[in-house]
Amino acid sequence: MLNEFCILVDESDCVLGFANKKKCHEVLSGKSLLHRAFSLFLFREDTSNESSGSSLKLLVQKRSPNKLTFPSMWSNTCCSHPIMNFPDELIESDAIGVKKAAQRKLLHELGISNIFLPLDRIHFLCRVLYAAPNEPHLKSKFAEHELDYILVSVLDPVVTQNIADTDLMKLNPDEVSDVRWLTLNEFKDMKFFSTDHMNLSRTTDYYLCRSLITPWMRGILSSGLLQKLWNWAEASCGNHLKKSFLTKDQSWDRTRIIHLSSDDVHYFSNLDYRIEIKILMIIETVTPKIVVTSGVDGCHTSSVATSSVPVSSSPGNTNSVLLSNLWTQLDHIQPTVSDFFYINSVS
Repeated sequence: MLNEFCILVDESDCVLGFANKKKCHEVLSGKSLLHRAFSLFLFREDTSNESSGSSLKLLVQKRSPNKLTFPSMWSNTCCSHPIMNFPDELIESDAIGVKKAAQRKLLHELGISNIFLPLDRIHFLCRVLYAAPNEPHLKSKFAEHELDYILVSVLDPVVTQNIADTDLMKLNPDEVSDVRWLTLNEFKDMKFFSTDHMNLSRTTDYYLCRSLITPWMRGILSSGLLQKLWNWAEASCGNHLKKSFLTKDQSWDRTRIIHLSSDDVHYFSNLDYRIEIKILMIIETVTPKIVVTSGVDGCHTSSVATSSVPVSSSPGNTNSVLLSNLWTQLDHIQPTVSDFFYINSVS
C-alpha cells in the first residue's frame, strides 16, 4: 500500500495529485482523500436459464479476511484503483487508464487473463462518487472516498461454453476468499449473502444481508444502477437487436458523475449501518426505550439527533425477548437526521 500511488481528484474528476494507497484510505481530521477508482462488473451468459428472466449472471467476489478495508464482505467482480506507477493507467481518453487497471487487477485478484477479457470487451458507462467508513470495524481509522468508474464486460460466449471456471480463474487468497456467479434475482433477494439464521423479521433479515456486501455495492444496488447495468449488458449480447442496444448505449451519459446518497450506501436507510446494540436489562418502573443518537463516521461528523420508541417489556423478559422486540420495532424509527446513527437500548 505504501508503494502504490493513487490518483487524487476533485469532485469533477480533475487530477489534483498523487498519494500512496494507505494515505488515501486513512481518516485524518474526520476526512479521507478523494481518489479515482473503478468497479468492474463481469457477466456471462446463463445457458441454463430457460425462464423469461435475465439471460446473464454476474461474477461476485468475497473479499479476503486479510484485507485492510471491508474484509470478508461480498462485492462486485473487481474493485481497485488506477495507479501512477503504471503510466498507461493515467490515460483518460475513453477511460483507457482505468480499463488497463481493471485488466491488471483481474489477473492479480482472480487470475483472469487478458486473453479472456481484452480491452475492447471492457466498457465504461458512468462514474459514481461515494464515501463510506470501513466495515465491520466500528473504530477503524480507514475509509473509502472514491470517484468510481463503472466498467461492464460480458465474457465471449466461446469462453463461457469452452472454459471451465477452474481454468478461467485462480483466486489470490490475499485478495479473494470466494466467488459466485449470480442472477439478478439472486442478487436482489439477498438470501445468498445471509449467514444468520436468527428468527428475525423479513425486513430486518434483508438489512442484515445488506450488511454483508460492500457499501459501494449497496449504493449501486439501491440506486437502481445495477438494474441499468444489467439491462445494458443483456442488450449488448443481442446481436439481432442491434438497434435496441444502440438506443440503450446512447442513453448513458459518460460525462455524468452520480453521487450515491448515504441512504443508498448504508445498510440501514435512516439508521446507522454500523449498528451497535447494547441491551441493558434494568427493568424498573420506566419502560425501556430505544434511543438513536448520531455518531462520527469515517468521513463526516454528524450533529446530534435522538428518536425513541417504547420497547414492550415486563418483569421476567429475557435478553432474547427484548432483542426480538427491539429488532421488530427498528423499522418504525424515523430519526430527524439521515446520517450515521448508533442504536442503544436503555431504560
